[in-house]
Amino acid sequence: MQDPVLNIATVSVIASACVLSLAAGFYLFQRHVEGRALLTYEPRRRAPWGPLVLVIPLFFITSNFLPILGDSKEVVDQEASNEFFYGVLFFSILMIAFVPAVMAWLVVDRQADIRDLGLPLSRHQLSLDVCRGVVACLAALLPTLLLNYVLTVLLTQVFQIDQVHPLIDQLQNEGTTAMLYVGIVSAVVAAPLFEEFTFRVLLQGWLERVEDERIDFRATERQPDPAQEDLEGRDPPSELNGQFDAKPTSEIRPLVRPRHGWMPVLPHGWTPILISSVLFGLAHIGHGAAPVPLIFLGIVLGYLYQRTHRIAPCIVAHMVFNAYAMTLLWLSLKGESQ
Repeated sequence: MQDPVLNIATVSVIASACVLSLAAGFYLFQRHVEGRALLTYEPRRRAPWGPLVLVIPLFFITSNFLPILGDSKEVVDQEASNEFFYGVLFFSILMIAFVPAVMAWLVVDRQADIRDLGLPLSRHQLSLDVCRGVVACLAALLPTLLLNYVLTVLLTQVFQIDQVHPLIDQLQNEGTTAMLYVGIVSAVVAAPLFEEFTFRVLLQGWLERVEDERIDFRATERQPDPAQEDLEGRDPPSELNGQFDAKPTSEIRPLVRPRHGWMPVLPHGWTPILISSVLFGLAHIGHGAAPVPLIFLGIVLGYLYQRTHRIAPCIVAHMVFNAYAMTLLWLSLKGESQ
């Protein structure tokens, strides 16, 4: 029998999340109604890498090398439980190490700089990105969870398909405190770092470069024409006007973006967002209804990256989302153990 205190805790967490999500959504809706941009667009130069940099991370994902992305397998004995535990631990370390390793390679081999890698340029910018990530996650939380709930009901009740996340399945079958801690590290730290760097910085960054090349948008070229101002020597884009503003105000020229992007029916920047978001959702096939709501979450994360061209708000939003899910899982496991 579940502890009533734990039931109250679960309801309180869900209710608080719903209230905060509605508040964040209302705040963003008010900005839209007032004609203000949800986020100011901050331009960037084209990514200095091509599709080959995506081979290793996408190989991990599509081959289900990551235990948390593989098929669910029931733990039948202690040996299998230990094997799963060390497998998740190993690949969590691998995912975390992958990000700085590839960043270092891009700096050395592709002459990528801090802005190319999506890193913050100051503590103030980092603090703003953290706030943006939290607000974005809260605004997307309620619709994402509702979509996941509806699709889960359809899969289980109508189509008789009962799939859960492999990590959740293992914790429910043979969960230990150590496995729960490793699961938290994997879901809240390793996965957001690895996936956001892969799908946003590497994949979406490259797709933005392809889009600008296809539509001949030369303002983002790494070596602009002599008639254009050199983007390399400019300071970070302004938080207020989204322009390159290293020079005196009299010399500021706005970056005029094209109305349409790669696909004429979509605004500039949205084709890369949609492609990376769909692939992000498909990477979670085998997790029940998760791929579809995660495509929606991926669109939110892709929009964050496309507007700021920094990875911090995307990682923070992803971490907060997964932390909420792991909190509910922990409360559920505690209730079952009573």
